[in-house]
Amino acid sequence: MNKEWEAAKRRLCDEGFTCVMQHGETVYTSRLRGVRPLLEWLQSGTDVRGFSAADKVVGRAMAFLYVLLGVRSLYAAVISSAALEVLHTHGVDVVFDEEVPFIRNRKGDGMCPFEEAVLSVREPTEALAVICRRSAEMTERMKAVKDFQFALFRSVLEQDEAPVVICDLQSVIVYMNPAAVKRYHGDLTGRDLKACHNADSGEKIDRVLAWFAQSPAHNHVYTSRNDRENKDVYMVALRDEAGALIGYYEKHEYRNREEGALYGALTDDGK
Repeated sequence: MNKEWEAAKRRLCDEGFTCVMQHGETVYTSRLRGVRPLLEWLQSGTDVRGFSAADKVVGRAMAFLYVLLGVRSLYAAVISSAALEVLHTHGVDVVFDEEVPFIRNRKGDGMCPFEEAVLSVREPTEALAVICRRSAEMTERMKAVKDFQFALFRSVLEQDEAPVVICDLQSVIVYMNPAAVKRYHGDLTGRDLKACHNADSGEKIDRVLAWFAQSPAHNHVYTSRNDRENKDVYMVALRDEAGALIGYYEKHEYRNREEGALYGALTDDGK
């Protein structure tokens, strides 16, 4: 067995990749999880025939994809017994740290859906079709979940009686909830927030943004107090799933005691 898999393994372990392909000086890497990097290389026509690969987790579905990609050897930190069968059958040299009966799903309460989908499949081309169908089904299901989550989050903002103004990193207003539209006498979406303030306030906004950018732990700054309305105002960082700064919003927190009766709205509605 060639030693290129060792170089691929070093990149995998030292640089935080999920998958590495290496042949001589040519290297392809990915931080995507599951079957996604292999599917993308297959679908884009990336030629990795004869390459050595290193991967963190390899199940039966991944094994079929590696066969179709034409890799020569593979290192896996964790590999399923069903994946080993596929790779050995198709002449791929394999080195691994741990063999497991099957790859678990991300919740850890069952089998990986891709491994499960190809358990009875014998041919790589048939496996590819099954994997693509399962991937499309999961993508559609995830989209439905995200759409529902978005509707919930938007409703939270729409129902909030405090103004909410969301801006991108250029301080362009991208969203105002109804309370903000009412307070500022119109929908200012698309306007520069700093243009709505004096020069001193604009400079302070830039200082806060610079502080947000310094660390994912920098997320909340107290910016003003309004005694007449008994409220405090904050700038709050907005970040993506990886912690990268993508914007910010203005948060108003009123300190007034609620004057209505507990569950009074139910009584008022006659319920």
